[in-house]
Formats: sequence, structure tokens, C-alpha cells
Amino acid sequence: IEAQKIPGNIFSEKFIMDEDKILGKKAASDILEGEIIRKDKLGGVNSNNYFGLSFSSYIPYDLRAVSIPVNFYGDKSLLEEGDRVDLISTYYEQENSILCSETVLSEKEIILIGSNVEESYSSGENYSEDFLLDSIFIGSQVNSNYGKLLIITFYLSKSEVEEVFLALERGVLNLSICPKK
Repeated sequence: IEAQKIPGNIFSEKFIMDEDKILGKKAASDILEGEIIRKDKLGGVNSNNYFGLSFSSYIPYDLRAVSIPVNFYGDKSLLEEGDRVDLISTYYEQENSILCSETVLSEKEIILIGSNVEESYSSGENYSEDFLLDSIFIGSQVNSNYGKLLIITFYLSKSEVEEVFLALERGVLNLSICPKK
């Protein structure tokens, strides 16, 4: 734990100012290096309370919040914020005419689980001719009976963000849930 100076425009009464109120307490979710410790991080407070701060004020230093469309083969109720997951890229390698898969990221914590993309796009919401990913959302992947396309938000390093977006360009990302440690 180290004291930080923060701009007054993002200060909240929910930030813990007294080190004694942190030491010896159990964290309700992972606290990353450089992250401002709030009362809700120490349990007892709903983690969905954002206390009027902009989302960007919660992003730990040197990381990026990235929302990623992923296939999930299971019931969405099995996923919770704070769960750790692997992201597996599946793509077709034209040179050898084979279907490939590789783990792009391992044991990444889910920060936010977005709404079900299938429902939004089947009802015509958010559809835009200019939106690059419309074909993914309204294509056969979403209409498949096998998996559900979800938008999951993670905190990632710059290099991890680049790796994820390259994997999305090659193919699709699938999600697998990791065991609790």
C-alpha cells in the first residue's frame, strides 16, 4: 500500500484515506497495483456502486479497460464479475487448410459482463451500417444454437490489448472459466 495524490475532480468519499482501515482487511475482489482502494473493494458494499465517478477513474495505472466480444458455451448465469477466465482464439489457417486454436490470455479477471449481444442485434438495436463488427453480431455465429456472444470487459496491458484485437481479426474468441484459487 502506498499513498497517492489524486486530482480533486475524481476524489470520492468512498476512497479509503486511513491506512489502518485497510490493513488486515479481506479484499472483496483483486486490488491491482496502482489502483485506488475504495470501501467497496473491502467487502460489504455492492461492487456495482460506482459512486458517481467516471469509469476511467477505476482503471488501474498502466492498464486499459477493454470490452471484448467472446463466445461462451454455457449458461450466462455461470459467469460472475471477478471470475477468472481464459480467452481462446479459434481461426482458420488458410496456408495449411486447418482449423487452429490457441490460448490468447490466461486467468484474466472479468471486470464487467455486458448485455447479451444476440438480443440487442436481433431486435435491431444499435445496428449501424458503418459499424465494423455488425457482421459478427448478425452473422451465423450469433444465431448459432451452440454458443452465446457476450461482451466481457477486462483490465489488460497495452500488449495484451494488441494481442486480443489481432486474434479478433483472425477469427473468434472463446471463453473458458478458470477454477477459483
